[in-house]
Amino acid sequence: EVNAGDTIFQGEEGLTFNDTDFGTQQLSGQSGNAEGLVLTSPIPTTQTPGTYGANSNTTTLTEPKITTFEVQNSDGNDVSESTLLIPDSAGNEQVLVEDNFGAAEDIELTVTDEDGLDVTNEWTSNPTNSTDSSATITIDSTNVDTGVYTFTVAGAGDLDFGEATQSTTVTVIDDESATVSIDR
Repeated sequence: EVNAGDTIFQGEEGLTFNDTDFGTQQLSGQSGNAEGLVLTSPIPTTQTPGTYGANSNTTTLTEPKITTFEVQNSDGNDVSESTLLIPDSAGNEQVLVEDNFGAAEDIELTVTDEDGLDVTNEWTSNPTNSTDSSATITIDSTNVDTGVYTFTVAGAGDLDFGEATQSTTVTVIDDESATVSIDR
């Protein structure tokens, strides 16, 4: 239920506006680019962000965004678009996500291999994290094959479009494939 003062997001479905606060399920844009526009649920992904209201109460509609997305090795270094050396034992590897929609929806991680097969369960037993703005999903590369993997994070429900989803690749290597080159 949406109450006066709440922030809601483009693409959200199944919302109801509090009858005591708003008295209607159809809100009107109050200012700026939203002025005069109608807001109902489900909210279109293209609905103009802004302040909407009725009955002298308002709610803010904004675009859902992931602002930080890192695949971190056991030392806490971001290995997105880079290489991850499989550690000797399970460590502190994790996916870190910061977003503006955590209060509305969980973050979900999907991992695919070079063939596009979903291998998320090889990396984590819990690919979903609920949080207000910063999610940490524990991953473990000790049981995966070497190769290139695509990590994708998005909202776990309706918020899986536009800037509410991001992807990166990570190349996984082991001690046997790790090499050092020296230029002479």
